[in-house]
Amino acid sequence: MTKTPNQIRCPTCGKDFLFDRTLVSMPFCSQQCKWVDLGKWMNEGIGIPHDVTEDDEEDDEEPPIVREYKFD
Repeated sequence: MTKTPNQIRCPTCGKDFLFDRTLVSMPFCSQQCKWVDLGKWMNEGIGIPHDVTEDDEEDDEEPPIVREYKFD
């Protein structure tokens, strides 16, 4: 398919589709692709690249907070 100037590529599935400002799923081709992308973000499958520092590595080694509840 020849790409026209008003077509963009969906970042999730790679499908070319017509740019439409009124489309609620923009910049994705569909709501499904929008939800798939959100799921990847929430599961840390994708993210914003950044440099790892020593402080970041130390944070990963902290034990989880454990709360003890006492019932009378």
